[in-house]
Amino acid sequence: MNPNEHNNNIKPLPNPGPAAPSTPISNNQEQIIASQNNPASGQQTQVPITNNEPTVIGPTFNENIGAAKEKRNLLKKIRENAKKIAIVVTTLAVIFIVFNFIATPIAVNGISMQPTFHTGDFVLTYKLPQSWAKLTNTQYIPKRGQVIIVNDPNNNGELYIKRVVGLPGDKVTVSSGIVKIVNQDNPGGFDPDKAKYGNRLSLYQPGMDFSSNVDDGQVFVMGDNRTPGASIDSRSSMGNIPSKEIIGQVVIQLWPLNKITIY
Repeated sequence: MNPNEHNNNIKPLPNPGPAAPSTPISNNQEQIIASQNNPASGQQTQVPITNNEPTVIGPTFNENIGAAKEKRNLLKKIRENAKKIAIVVTTLAVIFIVFNFIATPIAVNGISMQPTFHTGDFVLTYKLPQSWAKLTNTQYIPKRGQVIIVNDPNNNGELYIKRVVGLPGDKVTVSSGIVKIVNQDNPGGFDPDKAKYGNRLSLYQPGMDFSSNVDDGQVFVMGDNRTPGASIDSRSSMGNIPSKEIIGQVVIQLWPLNKITIY
């Protein structure tokens, strides 16, 4: 073959035309390609790939942040103090309500209720029935035999501890120290001391005979100490006690501890 002919048969490659635009290569990709195609090195040199995550930039300093924090702390202290004040006020209100309308301790002073109570004894007085009666505009009448605290109708503010002997509709008589109750259910009369308490509390009192009718809304009270002059009660200046003058019923003897009793 003629070498010239062979050369003549070689045809140039067709013109590929304008090159298509290529995707931009990032810096890291260029570094990797450069390292892989470095003809000066007999081996490939690996270039570390850096992580191009976006950098989070913190907020710039605000001079009002400190003031806002102080304000929050101040509000927190105010709320805490308000809670404490609310607790104190609520506690005082509860104590006021309990002592004035529900129950209150009272100290005994005097000999009028001996041998049941003595000077220095403390009793708990239950006031709720009387408080409810005043709220509902009704009358509170305790049961016969109950020990109650009353206001002296003739000296308001002076408190006395007495036992209920007569109820509305009763006729109360005292003869030779013996108490007798006459009413519709007991026309022949009965001794409330003996029937109610098991022991005769009244003592012989010559010259102290007494008789009284108990009207509606009243009670007749006496001290357990029936010796002459030992008790100011319905037989003397106090007379029958109106319902409104009753403070409450004695429910517990609190002191002394060896005499704690529930009534």
